[in-house]
Amino acid sequence: MLSRLGFQESFSIGNNNIGNGFPCYIIAEAGLSHLGNIDYAEQLVKIAVEAGCSAFKTQHFRVSSLLNARYAPDWYERYRSKALDDRDIIAISDMCRHYGIEFLCTPHDIPSLEFLISNKLIKCIKVGSGELNNYLFLRKAAVSGLPIILSTGMYSIDQICEAVDYLYLCGCRQLAILHCTTLYPTPPDEVKLPTIPFIQNMFTGPVGYSDHTSGHDMAIAAVALGSSVIEKHVTLFTDIPNAQDWKVSCTKATLPEFVRSLRQVELATRLTTAKNTPSKIELESIRWATKSLYSATNLDINHVIKDSDIVAMRPGIGLSPMQYTQIIGRKVVRPIKEGDLLTMEHFAPKE
Repeated sequence: MLSRLGFQESFSIGNNNIGNGFPCYIIAEAGLSHLGNIDYAEQLVKIAVEAGCSAFKTQHFRVSSLLNARYAPDWYERYRSKALDDRDIIAISDMCRHYGIEFLCTPHDIPSLEFLISNKLIKCIKVGSGELNNYLFLRKAAVSGLPIILSTGMYSIDQICEAVDYLYLCGCRQLAILHCTTLYPTPPDEVKLPTIPFIQNMFTGPVGYSDHTSGHDMAIAAVALGSSVIEKHVTLFTDIPNAQDWKVSCTKATLPEFVRSLRQVELATRLTTAKNTPSKIELESIRWATKSLYSATNLDINHVIKDSDIVAMRPGIGLSPMQYTQIIGRKVVRPIKEGDLLTMEHFAPKE
């Protein structure tokens, strides 16, 4: 447990800082939505850039290292047909640099991880949920010295703790944990968003959410709960046969609104302090929105003030209605006209 308290509260990925107090790091996850086509990949990069995402992410794997064709022939063929080769990954990295967005990549096998590290294509390692209990992979990631973003779909809390402790043991100190449910699409009653503050209470590093639901609601709620990282799938096409990612993805049309909504909720919940005093904007509103004490009628000298003599009205530029008890029973010392703003100078001291 002590090791989970030893991770950095924030760290940087390229030009972006991740952690409490910094803007939410929004990852546009292309997954396999490029369908193995480099031109489609570039279109997805542009969508992420135009929407204002922090990073663009894809996945990299050697099919022969990821899947055993003898035991999963259908999955092997499905992944083989959408795989990008090393040159494609380098090209996408170059695209991201050209368009001014951080490039992230989830390696699904150790050779792909080593390729990304040795070619200095990434400034952070995204570890997918599929590496559950894969300590060979986790160790290789940790000793790289790069920050790690760890998705936790299919993990129990105990397994998350074990993986985090192991990463710490291997030298990792810059780690972000993403709550995740690996079900496409995840129904709302399976999202379990309270896991986010639960992890925050046991872990000192940034905590976020990888969204596999349809729509925007769950990611927005995750930001309201304090998520420092949000990952959302993006796609060019919908209704793709034998595919699930598009069901939980934003499109070119919906991704900008998704990002805008997250930023709005972020402003309301994470980038402001608690309301201990009115803000400057609210202080400007006090004059017209609050009320002061005014005379309800003409009042002569020596008149003794009673409730019916005063009225609370806008603008709030004089005595507060809270002070009316200080006026009741006092004598008027100078004539007051109906509608006059009342001041303490209008009245004699109480006897």
